Amino acid sequence: MDSQYEQKPRVQANISLNHVGISVPDLEEASKWYSENLGFRVLKPRVHFKRDPSKPRHEDIHLFQVYPEPMNEAYVAYLVSGNGVGIELFEFVDPKHSTTLPFGPQLWTQTGCFHLALTDADPVGLGERLVKAGAKALAKPVVYGAKSLCIAYLRDPCGLILEICSQGFEQGVMESV
Repeated sequence: MDSQYEQKPRVQANISLNHVGISVPDLEEASKWYSENLGFRVLKPRVHFKRDPSKPRHEDIHLFQVYPEPMNEAYVAYLVSGNGVGIELFEFVDPKHSTTLPFGPQLWTQTGCFHLALTDADPVGLGERLVKAGAKALAKPVVYGAKSLCIAYLRDPCGLILEICSQGFEQGVMESV
């Protein structure tokens, strides 16, 4: 019996974030930068995926089912953050990685992820260290409200926007927005 009052299956209340994929121009440099400066642990430093119909490999199947031609070759590094969220760094070889969009509306208004937010008790200090390691500060750190939520905005050497927050997401939103 179909009814507007019929009970629907419940969705898990809070699905965990598993991983994010980030396109980078140089896999080794990006992997080194993220591990040395953000403490991300490298699980697999460089996995090569190459489309070759004459030599199908089990490892390639999932990638090429998701990314059809003209995606023919890529290197991927697998890292993990301090709270267990995975970071996949992709260096596309064929077709070649394209340039990073400049920081502005053409970046912000595209559908998809346009920044990666991290939590650190000292966003200013971490931001200063990351700038010394090659990141670029996009603005002075911002402090919100009396609760002192501090946020620093940077662009990493690969072009990804980083938002460094002094509080966890839920606490920051509830106390400052």
